[in-house]
Amino acid sequence: MSFLDIVNIFQLGELLHHQHFMDVLYMSLEIRGGPDNAPWIDDGERRSIAAQVEDFKEFCAHFGLQNAARKLSSSEIVLKGRRRALNSLAVSTELRNIREAVDEEISNHVFLKLSQERGHYVDQERLFGQWVFKSFPSARRDIIDAGNSLAVELNTAAVFHLMRAAEHGLRALARDRRVVLPKKAVLDLATWEDIIRQLEAAETAIQGYPKTLAREAQFEFYHGAMMEFRRFKNKFRNRVMHSREEYGPDEAHSAFIHVRDFLKLLASRISETRRTPLIWRGKKWTTIEP
Repeated sequence: MSFLDIVNIFQLGELLHHQHFMDVLYMSLEIRGGPDNAPWIDDGERRSIAAQVEDFKEFCAHFGLQNAARKLSSSEIVLKGRRRALNSLAVSTELRNIREAVDEEISNHVFLKLSQERGHYVDQERLFGQWVFKSFPSARRDIIDAGNSLAVELNTAAVFHLMRAAEHGLRALARDRRVVLPKKAVLDLATWEDIIRQLEAAETAIQGYPKTLAREAQFEFYHGAMMEFRRFKNKFRNRVMHSREEYGPDEAHSAFIHVRDFLKLLASRISETRRTPLIWRGKKWTTIEP
């Protein structure tokens, strides 16, 4: 959320108003007298102070500042109790304790400030565009997490999530090429290396298809996809999965670009639920979806 969101959601203006009122009231009571000559507070002033404390209590309770709300509630009971007279020193002490309780609890609510150039990464499920979003729903969570990791400069975590997102594309590509793994292994449980070997064989097979414009488009698509994949596979995937590397912002951004381009290229033709013919024929396959 932006700073303006924080101001609006937590009504910081009202919070500052309550705190300022407590400060002014505390100081006015503090100067009335010391421990031996503090004047007594009459019932009218006690009721007025108690009403302000009650308003502050309800504000704190509404925004989840429960410890502060409990302190304000106990102070409210003291101020409303008529069995014991209160002097200005006792009331000012209550107000000082209220301010300290509120300040302590507010300090426990921590917010992370992002640099302006990284704010656009936050919680973006369409970070790789509409076509990738529609084509690879299983990758959405990792794409969001990769963006959030980039936003807070957790670069190695960003690379990790990017590799997970890329894996959904790799397996979709294998399903599209009707990959059959040795020993009837399950595709979703196969290693990257097993899948890649079969995809490389499928890429080679395309070169043996009848020479047509559709074949040329088919080879361009699969060769391009495998080239994009190879650009990041050795540099990022193998190392991040085995704790061999930690990545800086430039490397994480490079991984982001490569995985984005890989998934966008795949989404132009295939998806998790859509695949192309084994052999492309006709004019339909010489064009690419937007």
